[in-house]
Order: sequence, then C-alpha cells, then structure tokens
Amino acid sequence: SALWPFVRIWRTRLQSSKTNRLERYWQHSLPFVLRTTLAGRKPTDSRLCKSILAMNIETVREYCLSLPQVTEDFPFDESTLAFRIERKIFAMIDLENTEWFVLKCEPEYAIDLRDKYTEISGAWHMNKKYWNQLNLFGRLPDDLVQSLIRHSYNEVVKKISKKIKEEKGINLIAL
Repeated sequence: SALWPFVRIWRTRLQSSKTNRLERYWQHSLPFVLRTTLAGRKPTDSRLCKSILAMNIETVREYCLSLPQVTEDFPFDESTLAFRIERKIFAMIDLENTEWFVLKCEPEYAIDLRDKYTEISGAWHMNKKYWNQLNLFGRLPDDLVQSLIRHSYNEVVKKISKKIKEEKGINLIAL
C-alpha cells in the first residue's frame, strides 16, 4: 500500500529523535489518521496499512458513539454513516471517501473555523451556513476534532424540545 512507507518513516523518525520540535511537528502536521493509529497500535505487516483508514473511521465512530444517547444509521445510501441524537443528525462520514467528516456548527463559529483552518470548509451538498466538512488527512489536532464533535452534538441538543430533553435526560456536554 502507498501509505506503509510513510508510516514506517515517521515511526522511525519519532523513535530516533527526542527533540521537542519534532514532537510538536508530530502533533500538528502528521495526519489525524496516522497519529491515532501509531499512538495506539504498531503495524508490523504491510497488509495492515490498508486498515489505517478504517481505524481512523473507527476512532471517530467510537468517539461519536461515546456521547450520550447517540445512534448511527445510513439514511441516504449504503456508504454515508450518520450520527444522531433524537433522530437529528449532528455528524456524517462517507465510508468510501474517508477524508471528509461533516459536522454541524454555529454559523459565526463556522466562518471563524473556515478562516483559521484550511482543512475546514463548507460541507458539500449541505447548507454551508450550518455545516462544515473537516479534512481528517490534514493538520487538525485530535483535540480540535473532538471539540468540534462535541460542539456539533450540543448544537443539535439545543434544538431538541425541552419536554423531550427532560423525558430522556438529554443535556449539553462540556466543550
């Protein structure tokens, strides 16, 4: 696979250097997919390289499902996975094109994020006022991606009626 040499080089560089500069570079420039994979598992076989993207999807999926009362389904087709709270979508990822992850966002914050990060843009085929797409292969730090997932979750929770929130015990979560 094309990614395996890249993974091996970065793992070797990390093991051979103890400088803070390289650690900062590792945290901010190596794609979310590879940082997550290499931090948790050490591939020993080139056949595992193909699973790096799947593990990234799983990391995002596990994080979304760890939020209270979140469900997942395929509302549009067999490849678009949506995460919902009370039947309202707050996040989506296409399983065939795992580079982009779509999240709901407060309009002014969405514009600020797009101006600040080149990896964030208006979501394709969605209302760009409220939806951002994140390039997970870019330089977005993991904590920012997780924070944006929580923000998206909270944006949808705000729209749920007070009665349903009380009945189901749904609350905003800390950003």
